[in-house]
Amino acid sequence: MDDTQNNYQDSTDGKDVLYPSSESADTSNSGDQTDNLNLAEGDNSQLLAGEDSSQLLTEEDTSQLLAGEDSSQLLTEGDTSQLLTEGDTSQLLTEGDTSQPLTEGDTSQPLTEGDTSQLLTEGDTSQPLTEGDSSQPLLGADQLQNLENTVFYTSSNAGIPTENPNIPAAVDDGNDLDKLDFSAQYANPSGAGDDLLTGTYGANTFEVKALLNAKPEIYQQHVDGEGKIDWDGVNEENNNYHDHWLDSIGQDTIDNFSGSSGDGDKINISGHTVAITLLEESDNQVKLGLYSDQGADGSRGGDAHDFDVVGTLTINHDGNFNLGSDVTVDPNVNDGAFDFA
Repeated sequence: MDDTQNNYQDSTDGKDVLYPSSESADTSNSGDQTDNLNLAEGDNSQLLAGEDSSQLLTEEDTSQLLAGEDSSQLLTEGDTSQLLTEGDTSQLLTEGDTSQPLTEGDTSQPLTEGDTSQLLTEGDTSQPLTEGDSSQPLLGADQLQNLENTVFYTSSNAGIPTENPNIPAAVDDGNDLDKLDFSAQYANPSGAGDDLLTGTYGANTFEVKALLNAKPEIYQQHVDGEGKIDWDGVNEENNNYHDHWLDSIGQDTIDNFSGSSGDGDKINISGHTVAITLLEESDNQVKLGLYSDQGADGSRGGDAHDFDVVGTLTINHDGNFNLGSDVTVDPNVNDGAFDFA
């Protein structure tokens, strides 16, 4: 055998060994026995293993492992790796600092690129997006519909109003409206009534309720057989100051308001003889004062709670606010702070 031929040795134990040259192609074939193929030391090397169906290829910095039984394939090229697994339908791609795991089974797809992450979930129709330090939840159509026409409530929780000595009962000594004091002393007498209502997607309704209260000896006169108080009867008791009154709502705030020319938000203020006055107004904020006006005449008479201050309402809006169309006031609602004596 000359130098261009392959050296072949056939042993008696069924194992065949082929010693290749550096210039010629080498092959080895046997039946059911093991064949060892030793390749020349060129630029490339190949290892073939028939039983586990794997093949390792090395070409400079590139390697490739193929495993047939578990259907996986690992590719590595420089700094880029790719793992494909057919069994669990997942695929991981990594390129530089960018990773992208994809999972088909649960219909979720988390994507990460640098400092920006993005999670998409189809099953619950929710889509939270995070970019840098800013997050934005995007909800599906069914969830957005649930947020539309949301009603928010706030009511009296700041105690009994304090009488203003600068507005004496049934005394004509000037404009009583100008003397109303909406500082915390009068608007929030208990110091515990600072409520915050925050608007959501769509048209919201904000219900602000000033509730009736009275001395026990007064409301006990208006109780039925089951102990339920008739507040319509209570509010007719006006012999003395604070035979009955409206409890204060405190200094409440509404955020994210968008009125009739925006999302269509509305504010409904209700309570026995309640009235409002505009205290402050700027580009994106309005402050209202709430008070009782039992005579509906703009001055204090001699009734039980006439011209009591019952709170303030600050409205932070997006520029869409109109006092005449976005706020309604109903002074004919006689809801009490409690139902039973």
